[in-house]
Amino acid sequence: LAFSHPGNNTPLFESVNLRLNPGMVLAVNGSNGSGKTTLARLFVGLLSPTRGQILADGVDLQQLAAPWWRDQLTYLPQEPKFIAGTLRDNLLLGREDLNDEDINQALETAGLKSFLDQKPAGLETNISETGKQLSLGVRRRLALARALLKNGRLVVFDEPTEGMDMEGNAMIYRVLNQMVEEKRTIILFSHDKNLLKGAHLYLNLSQKPIPELTARQVKRPTREEKEEST
Repeated sequence: LAFSHPGNNTPLFESVNLRLNPGMVLAVNGSNGSGKTTLARLFVGLLSPTRGQILADGVDLQQLAAPWWRDQLTYLPQEPKFIAGTLRDNLLLGREDLNDEDINQALETAGLKSFLDQKPAGLETNISETGKQLSLGVRRRLALARALLKNGRLVVFDEPTEGMDMEGNAMIYRVLNQMVEEKRTIILFSHDKNLLKGAHLYLNLSQKPIPELTARQVKRPTREEKEEST
């Protein structure tokens, strides 16, 4: 895989070759401007590679029907966008089949239940297109709740702990650990060392032009060890 911005002959990165099986975690790190968000957008199909292919179960992303592919994704962008409408409108984008119980479960998982309880209009609370009236932490949690409602098998989180307090970080770790147990394929873009150390593969985009790919042995706690720690 290689990508160059239009008009730029120097690739942002090239010769990226890797395979992710269900339950594997890829952590991507790099300095600002190294291409982390660009690679995230490539993985979810928002950009097309300059060279190479991204295959999902052996099929090129560009050959997949976009609505079907979006249903396979649990995507948390670094800078989430919102529409002008209610909280419900923003959470249900593309998932009109969900009910209030599903929504409330996602909000509780994302740590937004107390926030919602303080809103007289509840899920009918209006937000602007940018969501600027909300704090960064609330915007990030709201975007996470929306991503969780998609329930896709490919998880792509771009800087998920950015703007989060300690409680928010712990919530992100719990969510991701649960996704690993569910054998989802996870790609994380982060500077958070606690996230990076739990990955099976580590991609360093600061290494140019060919990023450095490192495989790691990850020992996760057994069920008995988890029970002993609680």
